[in-house]
Amino acid sequence: DAVDWALDKTTKKLGIAVSALAKSNEDLCGSRQMLRSILDTIPQRVFWKDRHLVYLGCNKPFAEDHGHSDPDELVGKTDDYIVATDIGVQFRSADQQVLETGQARLNCEEIRIRADGSQGWVSSNTVPVRDKDGQIISILGTYEDITEHKLAEARIQDLAFSDPLTGLPNRRLLMDRLEQA
Repeated sequence: DAVDWALDKTTKKLGIAVSALAKSNEDLCGSRQMLRSILDTIPQRVFWKDRHLVYLGCNKPFAEDHGHSDPDELVGKTDDYIVATDIGVQFRSADQQVLETGQARLNCEEIRIRADGSQGWVSSNTVPVRDKDGQIISILGTYEDITEHKLAEARIQDLAFSDPLTGLPNRRLLMDRLEQA
């Protein structure tokens, strides 16, 4: 009887522990789904790489910008896989600088070639990710398409220095150039 009683008590405790573990697992899955939903909904493109600059993950808009429908398709890849070699070299150099110095690169305006071959502008950020001991373990990057903003800036500049009817340089441009001389 004592053995049966101990076995019954242990079985009940084990059942409670399994239920708690299942609840924790369910909560963790729910948190991951919520995080994925947030990352895939925001307009910024988000990615993270390890110290060897291999993609550990990204959000759906980032994957789509690079011609993929599923972010998991980029996990384990490098910039050489997703962008032209010369651009990949630039990205690696900038990312390596963040890894080596621990200094974030913020609000860097860059030209990007889209998956369809068209050119656009982005504002990018790359920050180091540190472990609990303060050691850099990876990088986190974001960027946002600012092409419309850059086109509007160019249009404003054009309107400021040329006649809107003829397109010819105006007096303001002449005065600006005289001041520069």
